[in-house]
Amino acid sequence: MPKWKIFLWKLFHNGLATTANLSYRGLAISDKCPSCNLEPETSQHIFRFCSLATAAWQTSKLCIISNATPLVAFKDWLIAWIHYFYQQDGYNGLRLPEFVAILWAIWQGRNNKVFNGTIPDLALLRSFQDKGIQQHFTFTTNPIPRPSSLHGAPGPPGFLFAHFGSAFCEVPQLHLQVDGSWKKSSILAGIAWIADHVTTQATEGQGGCIYVESPLVAEAQACLGALIWAQARGYCQILIYTDSEVLVRSLLHQDTQPISIA
Repeated sequence: MPKWKIFLWKLFHNGLATTANLSYRGLAISDKCPSCNLEPETSQHIFRFCSLATAAWQTSKLCIISNATPLVAFKDWLIAWIHYFYQQDGYNGLRLPEFVAILWAIWQGRNNKVFNGTIPDLALLRSFQDKGIQQHFTFTTNPIPRPSSLHGAPGPPGFLFAHFGSAFCEVPQLHLQVDGSWKKSSILAGIAWIADHVTTQATEGQGGCIYVESPLVAEAQACLGALIWAQARGYCQILIYTDSEVLVRSLLHQDTQPISIA
């Protein structure tokens, strides 16, 4: 499923909003695991070593002893199991979806604790796991059709992409993440972008507040602001990430884009 693909992509790139990641990025919060409050909440801890996670793996149909190899990095552990199930069972095997469903259930249980105050237990995780498996089989029975012209997008799976300007297929000079947030009651929007320099690995960003008439215009203004900012610094080979599907489709089909962002 698309949400599983993106979840796994974030897991692989250590992109989940765990407390350890948030603390590392400068948020003034404790990095302790919300479930056990004993160790920093890294992906390694929450999905392998936290007591609830180890119990979930051991009591599952897979009978995985998740804390048996503590020196193995989480990314390597994740890929090893995915490769193992794929090689043993093939593309349509039952164990790989079971493996992903447990990871997904652990994350949902953790979020339930953080956002709803519900203390997760094995019964709750098992219910999330069963629901995930059911959704997976429903999806594989009736997959969502995807336009062939949108296949092969860089970055997270399931994301759309468009070329504008001159097409460039090599390594870009700059990765830009853009976002806009709009408040209807005041028509005030916050726009911001983060730039990752490919060669130097340096990161910088900028943002501001503007008045716009819709969230789509806020997203478009963030994209435009990031481009102007990058161009002023001499960059012309740029990869931009945005979570606005309408904006990307508008760039793909500029003759039909909304007049507000044309």
